[in-house]
Amino acid sequence: MLKYETLANIGDTIRSYDFMGNREAFIEGTIIDKGWMPNGALGYTIQIEKDGIQEQFEREGDVGYVAFENGFLEYDGRVELVDQDNRAEEELAISLMKEFA
Repeated sequence: MLKYETLANIGDTIRSYDFMGNREAFIEGTIIDKGWMPNGALGYTIQIEKDGIQEQFEREGDVGYVAFENGFLEYDGRVELVDQDNRAEEELAISLMKEFA
């Protein structure tokens, strides 16, 4: 299994840092696919919602790719789970509230 393969699922939001030691250079977005990327590696496909240094790269609104593992460039904390998609739990809670209201 690859380092970040089980970190998140489709619908979750992740942040991926561009460079080790630089917490300002990142992309963050919602996972729209998980699996093979166009470059032939396995990873997450995300809709980029935040770009840490937007004025330089202007990646917000683009589709981005985050590898599950980066070989010899890999490091702890390269990818972080920002927000889990809890829609199923939210829908269940709402239905229970309606049922008992």
